[in-house]
Amino acid sequence: MDTQDTPPVETPAEETPAVEETDEAGSTEETPNEEIPAEVLRANLTKANQEAAKFRTRLREVEKALEGRKTDEEIQSLLDNLTHERETAERSLLIENVALKFSLPEELATVLQGGTREELEKHAATLAKFAPQSEQVPPGDLNGGLNPGNNEGDDGDPLERVRKIKGFR
Repeated sequence: MDTQDTPPVETPAEETPAVEETDEAGSTEETPNEEIPAEVLRANLTKANQEAAKFRTRLREVEKALEGRKTDEEIQSLLDNLTHERETAERSLLIENVALKFSLPEELATVLQGGTREELEKHAATLAKFAPQSEQVPPGDLNGGLNPGNNEGDDGDPLERVRKIKGFR
């Protein structure tokens, strides 16, 4: 209860304290000697209503926060799926790295066997002996014909080339 929101309710001074009576069952009841004024009852009722409204608001907030929560079994199932996906991705990356290291074609990379990197590398080394080695042909002249020394009798002067071309027309 939050007592700081509303001031404490005081009972009038002329009121006498309640007298406790005990019935045959031994329970105590308070019987006021005088009636409690209506203003005090209204203030108490207002305070109780405000506290109840706070609890209802808090209940709605908690319900909204918990709405869509999963059970422990659902969370464990999701966690297991994510763990499996991560392990599969790590294994695929490891196999790809080993296959690239030993220059294996993609078809042979899919058959690599082993649980650890060392086992995969050992198997890849064995497969690499039987894998066709692709010879990489170095690219030809990448100058595109702009090398001044590749034409016979050409001294590399662009103006001279233009004069020769114009002279043939």
